This record gives sequence, structure tokens and C-alpha cells, in this order.
Amino acid sequence: MRVAVVHQDVAEGASLDEQDTRLQGDAVESILRGLGHETVRLGTSLDLAKLEAELKAARPDAVFNLVESLGGSDRLLFLAAAIYDSLGIPYTGSPTEALVVTSHKLMAKRQMLLADLPTAEWCASDDRATGEAPPLLFPGRYIFKCVFEHGSWGMDEDAVLEMRDERQLRREVRRRQEASKRVCFAERYIEGREFNVALVEGPDGPRVLPIGEINFDNYPGDKPKIVCYQAKWAEESFEYINTPRHFGYTKADDGLIEELTELSLRCWRHFDLRGYARVDFRVDEAGRPWILEINANPCLTPEAGFWAMLGQAKIPYEQAIAAILESALPHAGLAEAKPVTTPRRAATVKISPIRKERRRGPALAPRTGSE
Repeated sequence: MRVAVVHQDVAEGASLDEQDTRLQGDAVESILRGLGHETVRLGTSLDLAKLEAELKAARPDAVFNLVESLGGSDRLLFLAAAIYDSLGIPYTGSPTEALVVTSHKLMAKRQMLLADLPTAEWCASDDRATGEAPPLLFPGRYIFKCVFEHGSWGMDEDAVLEMRDERQLRREVRRRQEASKRVCFAERYIEGREFNVALVEGPDGPRVLPIGEINFDNYPGDKPKIVCYQAKWAEESFEYINTPRHFGYTKADDGLIEELTELSLRCWRHFDLRGYARVDFRVDEAGRPWILEINANPCLTPEAGFWAMLGQAKIPYEQAIAAILESALPHAGLAEAKPVTTPRRAATVKISPIRKERRRGPALAPRTGSE
């Protein structure tokens, strides 16, 4: 096949999370060529007419979509997928509509409520756009986030604050919006454990990979246990070094792992996800899971979180890339006309569902990657 690998333009001196996009493109393009595909690499910006013209000239059989932001904002990431739709080109990952909803964290949370999926209470400067939010609890700790930005953009240890009432909470949301020039909201902070659940679509539908838990054991008692921007990107920071992911569980966690698996599959179905995705959870001190967010296009860079979970599942990286590409074709009606042809060693991946985590391998695996 002829595959266009598309990601956002990355300028010289770009932030670490933006630079990661280029590394992701390098890895995916290398794998696709190793599988026998012809590739064309395209960077895109808000000049969507240029992207459209380049795709028409390249005439790819499919697009491997790695666009995570446009114009400096994750809010616009879905526009590239809309261009592929308009041209009738099949593309990897979730469809435009799913990208629109999941990249808007408040819209996604409202959908979770409608689907009876557990998500923490929240407060925005104006909740009218996403419907009435659940009642807030005071006094209490709240975590402040950007509605559209991912990769823990703008999050540091000051993102978690004790709030005495709703008036103070809304005032802090507005203050952060003015300072960051981004739309912000506050979410009830859940003290407890944090889990990442990755899903990959195989021939029989989505399957859950071994579930990773972020280890905060070395955090001092008064430090918020969150995966902040430093923890994701600053390799020499305390936060990066002390937030490893582990896969070692005891039998007491069997029920929790099964519940996280089922909730993630429900998210997949409700949000019409495709190809691959990740669902992030906090589990409170009573053992109840809460969905933090749904990432419809998680980072595929080697050594990032998704890669680590593939390794735990004993799925070679190149096989996962082949499966993600193949998953795009049936949705465009091209499964019969343009099947993916790959060497025997990278044939269609059949990924078995994970119902339980077992203690195996090293306790700690490569660290977290981009949201």
C-alpha cells in the first residue's frame, strides 16, 4: 500500500511534547516501510487547503493519522481527520466525530454521565455548553485542568488546591483561564491509585492490553500524586523519575482489573472509538474507579506508555502498527479491494482479551508517554 504518515508541523525549538510527535512519525514510518508499504510523510498546519492538495497529489491508499494538535492547540486536532473524510481516504484511529467529543474533556464527561460511566464532579466557568454538572462537594481538593489541551499541558503540583466553596472554585478557574489563555475547568481530586488502560482493535474487535498503574510510592505525603507535565516530559525531574509504571498485581486486584477492563470496553463502544485508544482512571480509597479522560489517539512513540503495554502483552510493536493500519480499512469499504499485504512475520494480529492481570516480568516497565 501507499500510506501517508501525517502529523502536525513541528517547529525548531518546539516544546518537548510537540517534538515527541516527530519521533512518533519517524517510528511509524520506519515500521510501515519494514512491512513493505510505500510511505509519504506530510506535516500539516492550519493551512488545510495545502494538506488537501498534498493528499490529492500523493494519492495514498490510507493515512496513518498522528495529528495531535493544530495551530498550537489540541482543540483543533480533529480538523485533519475531517479532511481525510472529505477526500474519502481511510485513516487510522478514531473517526472525526469521536475526536471532537473526546478532545473536549467536558463534552466527554457529560457523555460519560449519560452512559452511566463514572466520572468525577467538575466545575467550569460556564457549564451551559455541556449541560448541568453534578453537585460539587465542599470543602475539598480540586484539580485544575485545560479543557482541550492534553499531555498534562499546564499541570504542575499547584494544579491541586483545597477549595472552601463554589464561589472560590469558579474564581480560581477564571483566574487560570486568564493566565493561560486556555479554557479551564476544575475536577474533584480523587486521592488514590492511577491506571492507564490501552486498547487495540484486532480482527474480532477491541481488546484490552495489560493494565499499567502509575507508582507514586516515593512522593512525599503532602505532594499531589498526579502525572504532571514534568512527570511526562522532564526526564531529569523528581516527578519523571518517581512515576514509573508497573504491572504487578496481587489476587486482591482481580476484581478491580476486571472492572477497569469492562469500563474501558464500554467507553470504546459508547464513543465509537477505532484502531487504538487509552482510558485513564483514578481509583479512590474505597476501590471505586473514576474515568479521568479518554484519549482517542494516544502516543505511539517507542518507550511511551502504549509501547510498554504492548510489551507486557508480548505483542511486537510492528504487529501493532500493522493491526492499527488494517483496522482503518473496513470502515472505508476497502477491506476487499485493498487488503494490507505484509510479510508473514507481521501478519494480522489477533490480540487476546485480558481479563486478569498476573504478576509477571519486571515490576517496573518503561515510563509514561504523551496523553
